[in-house]
Amino acid sequence: MEEKMKLLSTQLKSVLKNYHRLVDSLEPHEQSLLEENLRQLKRHMQTGTQRLPWTSTNHEKFITVISELISKLDSTINQIKKNSQDIHVFLDEIRQCNLFREPPPNLDGSLVHCKEYFEFVENRRRQDAIELQKKYKLIGPLIAKVEGLVFNTNTSQSPKMKVYYAYWERQIFSALSDLVMENLKSLRDTLQNGSKPLFQVDALLVVPAVAMQPNQNEIIKLFSQSMRDCVEV
Repeated sequence: MEEKMKLLSTQLKSVLKNYHRLVDSLEPHEQSLLEENLRQLKRHMQTGTQRLPWTSTNHEKFITVISELISKLDSTINQIKKNSQDIHVFLDEIRQCNLFREPPPNLDGSLVHCKEYFEFVENRRRQDAIELQKKYKLIGPLIAKVEGLVFNTNTSQSPKMKVYYAYWERQIFSALSDLVMENLKSLRDTLQNGSKPLFQVDALLVVPAVAMQPNQNEIIKLFSQSMRDCVEV
């Protein structure tokens, strides 16, 4: 009898340890998502508070049932977190995209002309924007997959996932904000540093001075337009 008591005690402690490990691993938006699952699990665990003689076989049944429920919840949580990791990978790729890619130099090593520079930047940004849109569109199906996993539905607008949706909306907005801000900061640092030229301009001798083509004001306008395009990407 004493050995049985020790074994049951050890098994119960293991069950509780696994339960708390799962609950502690959840972020607030995940707890909201799994609120009903956690409530049902607690309801089953509550039956363990009933007084029973140690000779009862209900102890083993209780441990078996709870262990299976915890194992099932553990599997669900792992799949949810795997989806979250995949989404974060996409968001990091969005966040780290360079929207001011510089053109390679000419074959002779010289820099491209000012007009060619901005055309290259704009074309590459347009291509990158298409790739960013593709990554963004991959996020929705991953969130829908979580809905199917937890609620066995596929509406993409489940009221039970309101907190979960809001969390990812904030994460997406944060990634897009970081994308724009980091690119603008990088361009600012490049321009303020002035350690390397970006492109060529034509120098025209207009007696008694030398004029640039395009001139300084035109170059400023080109940079301003490029920055606006970056914000609107």
